[in-house]
Amino acid sequence: MYKLILFLITSILNVSTLQAQKRIAFVANYSQICFNDSNYIVERFDQLPVALDSFAAIFIFSGSSGQFGAQHYEAIEKFLLQGKGIYIGLENWPLQSEGNLLTNRYFQKESWGDFSQDYAVVTEKNAVIKAEVIPSGTTTVAFPLDFRLQVLAWVSDEPLISAGEILGGKIIIDGGYSRFYCGFENENRQEILLQLLTYLLSKS
Repeated sequence: MYKLILFLITSILNVSTLQAQKRIAFVANYSQICFNDSNYIVERFDQLPVALDSFAAIFIFSGSSGQFGAQHYEAIEKFLLQGKGIYIGLENWPLQSEGNLLTNRYFQKESWGDFSQDYAVVTEKNAVIKAEVIPSGTTTVAFPLDFRLQVLAWVSDEPLISAGEILGGKIIIDGGYSRFYCGFENENRQEILLQLLTYLLSKS
């Protein structure tokens, strides 16, 4: 009897823990990304799933040959209309495919350049990234200024990370996602990613 009660209690606790965890999707060029936090269940996909409703946030790490069909754009727009958040990560060519498809669709702009500055300067009074400087990444690109986006970090006086709202949801455009690579010597890598994730999960 005691074992049965213990089993039931353990099962209830496990179910409660799983229900408390938020599902996060990592999409496309995720293989080198390091992230581990017990509050989140990270599921990884080579291509964007069409069914996104069960995810709390989507992280798209652009690769070299990704494509989106009409059903993917529809899923993304539905996701944003639910007030959820999407991270669009870019790097220097060729790691820009998915990102440029999305930024061209929603902002009519795409990333550019190849910046080798080691650290990016974080915008003062920044409510998202709580640091003065962060690693830029290894082959970073900029994204043009846009009135719908606030620049969070600058590299060589160009926007490296920007954030804002579109279609009722949150969006982050990051031109240096390689700072999250497992081999990247960056002691606060996970903390920065968590801060970006917290913004995507926050309510307007």
